[in-house]
Amino acid sequence: MAVFAEESGSLADLKSWVRTTLKSDDGFVYRGQKVAWPLSTSLERACQKPDGVLSDDAPDLEKSCIREFRRRVHHYVRDVPRSSQRFELLALMQHHGAPTRLLDWTYSLEIATYFALAHAVDDPKDDVAVWIVNDTWCKETAIQMLAKTRTPEQLALISQPIEYKHEPRLARILLDDPVVPFVFPINPFRLNPRLTLQKGVFLCTGDVKKSFEENLCSLEDHHIKKNVLKFTLKHSCRQDAARRLFDLNISDASLFPGLDGFARSLKMTLRFLESRSRVSEG
Repeated sequence: MAVFAEESGSLADLKSWVRTTLKSDDGFVYRGQKVAWPLSTSLERACQKPDGVLSDDAPDLEKSCIREFRRRVHHYVRDVPRSSQRFELLALMQHHGAPTRLLDWTYSLEIATYFALAHAVDDPKDDVAVWIVNDTWCKETAIQMLAKTRTPEQLALISQPIEYKHEPRLARILLDDPVVPFVFPINPFRLNPRLTLQKGVFLCTGDVKKSFEENLCSLEDHHIKKNVLKFTLKHSCRQDAARRLFDLNISDASLFPGLDGFARSLKMTLRFLESRSRVSEG
């Protein structure tokens, strides 16, 4: 059972904690979801057996899924990533619902909070969670894990900001044998529109035979609050958080380009206006 630090309170409490904890040389990434959900990738969920155990065939299933996506993706998009640009390909798969080893995070606390509320929009009495990971710690500790099996030159490459010409080699260093459990913050060099609008970033697992949380727990000091924190936003604070995000114009319409995002945003808008109407009538 994975053990992580936990806190709870309002959105204002969460922002205060971030301000007091964040150091100038660190960075945080955030993920919002239902409070009962574990941190798990779509590949992990797709490869679970009926008893909930992760299949040992997960690496082969991942390869098969990527192969099928590459064979057919040109039917739907014109700008198909090169096969060597594996992170760009995985990002495209992830944002269109295919199972991948990537887990969506964002550099924006407010956007993560919005996603937490959106996941629980039909359950207004439920608490929601915003997860926080120190991506500086995450990257540095993952590199320490990789130091046993990668060369100093390889470690130097993955320590640098990603470049298009280096992306294929970076993917080989992180994803190919020998497999090492870790979690590593990554984005393809070429960002798609959703990554840009959502200030998105992926946390990538090193060993797909293990769960995301097992990969995260392989990193030293994962239990320390300043490195990984699960913050529970109490249901009594959700209305105030929704109002703050509404005022900031954070919605599906602003985070997902096109008509689908705008149409989905109306559900949150209606719930917010309905709740505000009840308060004013009371």
